[in-house]
Formats: sequence, C-alpha cells, structure tokens
Amino acid sequence: MPPNVGQGYILRRLIRRAVRHGMKLGLSGEFLTKPADVVVELYKDAYPILQEKKDVIMNGLTQEEGKFLKTLSKGEHEFEKVLPEITQNGNTVISGDVAFRLYDTYGFPLEITEELARENGLQVDRDGFDKAFKKHQEQSKMDSSAVFKGGLADNTEETTKLHTATHLLHKALRIVLGEHVEQKGSNITQDRLSFDFSHPEKMTPEEISRVEKIVNEQIQKDIPVSYTTMTLGEAREAGAMALFGEKYGDEARVLSLGGFSTELCGGIHVQRTGDIGVFKIISEGGVASGIRRIEAVTGENALQHIGETEQQLSRAAELLRASRGDLADKVQQVLDRARALEKELEAIKARLASQAGSSLSDQAVEINGVKVLAARLDGADPKSLRDTVDQLKNKLGEAVIVLATVQDDKVSLVAGVTKGHVGSIKAGELVNQVAQQVGGRGGGRPDMAMAGGTRPEGLDQALASVTEWVQARL
Repeated sequence: MPPNVGQGYILRRLIRRAVRHGMKLGLSGEFLTKPADVVVELYKDAYPILQEKKDVIMNGLTQEEGKFLKTLSKGEHEFEKVLPEITQNGNTVISGDVAFRLYDTYGFPLEITEELARENGLQVDRDGFDKAFKKHQEQSKMDSSAVFKGGLADNTEETTKLHTATHLLHKALRIVLGEHVEQKGSNITQDRLSFDFSHPEKMTPEEISRVEKIVNEQIQKDIPVSYTTMTLGEAREAGAMALFGEKYGDEARVLSLGGFSTELCGGIHVQRTGDIGVFKIISEGGVASGIRRIEAVTGENALQHIGETEQQLSRAAELLRASRGDLADKVQQVLDRARALEKELEAIKARLASQAGSSLSDQAVEINGVKVLAARLDGADPKSLRDTVDQLKNKLGEAVIVLATVQDDKVSLVAGVTKGHVGSIKAGELVNQVAQQVGGRGGGRPDMAMAGGTRPEGLDQALASVTEWVQARL
C-alpha cells in the first residue's frame, strides 16, 4: 500500500483519479491491475524492480482501488443528493461546510469534490472548507485548564489506566497506519481518553478494529510496566519516543511496556497492562488538516459501552426481522433495495424528461442557422434537466437551449450551448441572465451551466427573454 504522506499520498491521489475517470469511461469493478500489468511489461527491462515487486504492486493497487471504490460510491451518492439543493437555491458555489461534511463523514477527498463541482459548473469554497476544519477543531478542543503534565486531568485509578492505554494506542496506531503517526495532543479524564495524532485521512473500520485488537492483546498479556531513568540522549539512542506536550530535563524517565513500546513519560501508570481490563474506541474523526482524534474508554466504561452497543444491535435486528449474525447482510439488502429504487425512480424521471424533451424540440426557433429553445420541463429534477439538454443538443445540432423546472417553489435552470457557438454565447452568461429574473444567480462552463431561483412566478417571462438575448449575440 502506498504510504499516507509525501510522495505516497500523491500516488494515492493519482490512483483515485484513475479509478474515477475509469468509471466515467464505463469501466466497472477493479480494473487498474490490467493497465498496470502492461506498464510493468513495457518498463521491466529499464526498471527490474517492477518485475521483482510485481505481486506487491498489484496487491497494493487492488487494495487501494477496492477501498476507494467504496468511498467513491458513498461520496458521489451524497454529492448527488446535495446538488439539487445547491442549484435550486441559485448557488454556484458548494459551501465549505458541505465539502467538509463529505470529507469528514464519508472520507470523500476534497479534490474529488472539486472535480465533481467543475463538471457541474460549480466551484468549492476552499476558504470555507478550511474554516469548517478550524471550527470543528475549536468545537472539539480540550479544556486545558485542568490538564496536568502529560495530559492527565487527575491521578485517580481510572485516569491512570487510561494513561497507560494511551501509550499502547500510540504504538498500535503506528503499527497499523505507519511510522508517520505522531501524537499531537491528549486529554485524559476519569471517563475517557482523547488522543490526537497525525494522519491525512479518515481511518477505515478495519483499521480501527486492528488497532483495538492490538491494544487488547497487550492488555491480555498482562505485561509488567517498568521505568528506567536515563539522560535524554541515552533515551533517544535506546529508541524511546518523546510525546507531544511533555517537557523533559537533562534526565528523563523511560516507560517500557515489555518489548511492545518504549516512550519517554513522566506520568503515573498501572503496574501491569492487565490492570486496564478492556479497551474500546468509541469515536474517530478529524480536528484539523492532517490531524485525527480518537476517543476511547477502558474497564467498566468500556464494558458499559459494549453493552449499550449490543442492545442497539439487538434492537436493529428486531426491527429488520433478522438474527444478529445476519444483521449486516440484512442491512446491506435494505440499502441495495433502497438504492435500486432510487435508480429506478431516476430512470423513470429521465425517460419522462426525455420523452418531454423530444416533443420540446419542435418548439425550437431558428436564428441565423442556430436552433434556440427555452422551455419548462415540469416534473423533472436537475439531473434530468442536464441529461435532456445533452439529448436536445445532439438532436438539434447547432443549438442554444435553456430548460427549467420548479420544485417546492424553487426554480432550477440548465443552459446548454453546442461547441460551435461558445465563442459568441456562453452558457454561464445565458443561464445567469435568466436566473436573475427569478431571484437567483448561476454560472458554469461555456457549454453547460446551471442556476436556481426563488421566484417561480417570473419564470415564463424569463424564458421568453432568451430568444431576444441570443439573437443580439448571433
């Protein structure tokens, strides 16, 4: 797998873009190993390592592709859900809050959101995205007023257990995610630990599960916790890691958890890892660019959390009329059915819009050899409008088209201009002048643009103005 930082992260972005553009070309499933195999064959003489590491390369590529296909499916589905709301309100910019929600909740990379936005004649508010990051970070900030050295709020038994668990967690994260992981802050109370660390993307459920498993394995081994005092230089030579927020003098205490972890730490700890009992991660999320946060519980709090989760699973199984063992499959069936119905509904809308669009072509008027059409397509959604504009452009040949629909008293507009006339007529300018007459605004590419409005009562007059506007520019 390519690493998550530096050149490795750039490689991941290239892989992801290749996956998405392959899907746009009609390729389905995992397909990148086929062109990769060709590349290896072409360059194996110049770069023998390609042949030597071929299996590793193909396995890593398959894993990254499969992982991103899931992320892409969820993210694009959510993007399509928010798109009509954005355009109906007359906006041409996707807010930073929306882009951040796609990133934080669904792991959807910002660059893919920007690419989808461009394809739909929109932009992403990058400054707003950064502000959303900062706002999220501020909302999640720890109360540092009661934090002791090492991030401990007190020295009770429960806090001590959580402190030792934090060291186990740090090491487990480095094992699972990579050596780039570094502690960036921590807060430990009697109820839970909060641990900030460097990592560029949302952890997967599988990664979280692996980290939990590693920590609990070390707890079950009941490893004795030992300390050694040495100079800071000696500690670093011994491989001891220094933690964020800790201050060290000429001499420092080195915490050793068997052969599992060695770190500099001046705080208090349990005598053996088995004293921790049980470790459970309860949340993982972003707090700043490249910084993630894990919250976890131990002992009785962990057992209570697990018990509550068990009750929720039992309730979900009851509602879905499934056994606990079949719950995941049952949920997947329900989701698949819901998505199938959504696609079926979209297909029906598209067919109806296409049929209506075919009849609309007769309404086009010719101006200097260009077919001009401005019409309402009631019952269509914004996506159907875009598809119908594309169909009409193909059918009419040289054409300028504006289609509109009204849903919930909000106007959606799509303008399309065939390639031969984008020099004199810009779809973005056209749709914007129509949108302004219905209380909105819009813009986009020269050949395709969208807009929205809030005054449907002015729509018919706005559409009637299109012919004159076009004629003045031809």
